[in-house]
Amino acid sequence: MQIKYFLVLFCAVLFPSCTMMDVKDVYYRDVKNSLYSLQGIKLVRYYSNSLNDFYYDNQSLRYDNRQFLTVSSVVFPKSEDARNVRIEEARNRGNIRAKYEYANYTHTVLTYGIDCGNHLAHKIAIADFAADKTLYKEYDPDAGWKLIQPVTDIDLLRNALCP
Repeated sequence: MQIKYFLVLFCAVLFPSCTMMDVKDVYYRDVKNSLYSLQGIKLVRYYSNSLNDFYYDNQSLRYDNRQFLTVSSVVFPKSEDARNVRIEEARNRGNIRAKYEYANYTHTVLTYGIDCGNHLAHKIAIADFAADKTLYKEYDPDAGWKLIQPVTDIDLLRNALCP
């Protein structure tokens, strides 16, 4: 029950429109059959590369003013290679059991703060999800605001959302 309560709280932080009914025991690998689509949450694709598809949750989008916004980005792996990259990243974080724990990895959710005018971004939270549980979560993984590098996923997200 504690895990379910945490997931509801975590879901509400990342996705303000999220409710108790949104927290299921199953997460899906592709956006069309994902938890988000099944709950009517609009994911908008803003970038795709050879490994992943990047979407932002339209309902998570919050503008503090014309310069600052907060948004959740959902990253779905396209292939086994993409999953292996995420497993390697987990190993680099010190998770020696990553190969086994990430066997059912389905997607990653990143919550960003973006300073549109100054081209800065800050990762507020990151979470990796598997078919049946949350694999990894971290709040405020970056120490502060960083300059957005051109032609990166976060740059494309900023371009899509900043006025």
